[in-house]
Amino acid sequence: MSLLRAAGLIAILSLASKGVGLVRDQVVAYYCGLSMITDAYNIASLIPVQFALIMLGGLNGPFHSAIVSTLTRHFKDQEHPIYGRVITTAIVLSVLLMGSVSLALYLFAPQLIALWGDMKPETAHLAILQLRIMAPVFMISGLIGILYGILSIKQSFITPSLSPIMASLGIIVALALFAGPEPESLARSLAWGTLIGAAFQLILQVLPLLGFFRSMHFEIRWNDPQLMSFLHLLLPAVLSSTIGQFNSFIIQFFASGMQEGGISAFIYGNRLIQLPLGILLTALLVPLLPLLSASAQIPDQFKSLKQRLNQGLRPVLLITFPVSILLIFFGYFAIIILFQRGAFNSSDSRLTYEVLVYLSLSIAIYAVRDLFIRAFYALGDSRTPFWTSFVTIAAMVIGSFALAPLMQVQGVALASSLAVLVNFCLLSWLLHRRIGSFLERQTLTHLIKVSVATLPMAFLGWQSLDVLGSLVSYYPWPSLLQAVLHSILLIVMYVLLLFLMEDQEVLVLGRTITRRFKRHA
Repeated sequence: MSLLRAAGLIAILSLASKGVGLVRDQVVAYYCGLSMITDAYNIASLIPVQFALIMLGGLNGPFHSAIVSTLTRHFKDQEHPIYGRVITTAIVLSVLLMGSVSLALYLFAPQLIALWGDMKPETAHLAILQLRIMAPVFMISGLIGILYGILSIKQSFITPSLSPIMASLGIIVALALFAGPEPESLARSLAWGTLIGAAFQLILQVLPLLGFFRSMHFEIRWNDPQLMSFLHLLLPAVLSSTIGQFNSFIIQFFASGMQEGGISAFIYGNRLIQLPLGILLTALLVPLLPLLSASAQIPDQFKSLKQRLNQGLRPVLLITFPVSILLIFFGYFAIIILFQRGAFNSSDSRLTYEVLVYLSLSIAIYAVRDLFIRAFYALGDSRTPFWTSFVTIAAMVIGSFALAPLMQVQGVALASSLAVLVNFCLLSWLLHRRIGSFLERQTLTHLIKVSVATLPMAFLGWQSLDVLGSLVSYYPWPSLLQAVLHSILLIVMYVLLLFLMEDQEVLVLGRTITRRFKRHA
């Protein structure tokens, strides 16, 4: 129940953060649509933002996970000199190394952008301009990730969950107040808004830790054993994320040679995927990682670890199955409601939806795969996720080569989902070899019940899309309103079916909500 309470708090905070992020995407879509401006921004932001700020320095990223896995026990035992040395040295090391990469991004921006190959000169010019402005974000991201880890160990989840709001607000304010109608003005505003937002994101993490830093033991020791343990976890995880980021490069490489706006359509489709998925993974994995790490230290043949793993697996399955169905059959209406205004037109909505459908196929697999990766981190093993990334890259390249010529950017989206499936299968097999059979009977029963409850959702969702999809062009708002009502009814039906099948996860959640309601009443 403590995990559920922490997860509930983080989910609420993440929902607020994702809500502001959605407003940011709406503002960008309004001003830029699917155009060379957004294509250039998505290319330029790949390394400093999508890779560094979101993957390396984000919640559940390598810096966050390595700090938690290394220092949880020392915080619990109040070993101040040990965690003081590790944190101090880690911060200095991060500034030196990540700062060097930031400088390289600025100096070699033209050469990096040239890697995308077949790109219009105007798009390349805007991408180089934006990359140079956003280069310092790479250094900022490492510091944010370390602070996330400290706050997570201290069971402080509020500012880490809310901090992405700063990044979104930076872009919103920059576009609304400083962007002119010219492409270069819009591009500059996007880049400067991103940099300023990242800086405020860092400041927001520092504020609740001011007292902690005042009392911390500061010492730099490069040969500290615990620092070596931190680097032992961090470096393979960073390399794994680096290899994994090649997926994004492959996506953009193939999409950049297709229709204008193809890269942006993929990004918008992925954002709609990450809206529910990001909330779910943040809410569950942030409080679960310290528990997994502690369970992995218990000498009981991984029994405690398996229990914690199944404890996280069941709610992931409960939520991701219906979310996938709703996005596949109602995502088109969501795109129209959220983005279709200003420079974002109906053809942009259709292209984004087609990408969204193929990406939605991997939602549940993606979430469970990330849970398995955290299990390896808890075991002190970040090498296995790193090596499996190479297989994912190979699957992505082969899939894109095979599908992109036939299906354009939609084929790239399908290849991405297939690559996630390959990675999931490999990690699950390796985890089984490492700790033995880990799927509990209760989890298997839950999976069957969730699958059964999802089938009527899929059938009725397909019927709704067939009818409302043909009417939305003629009667937009009535059709959109019906789509919203249909999706709500399908969610209610899904929950009721699970109640009728006496699914334990839903019953426990129902009893918890009932007790809370009676207590407040």
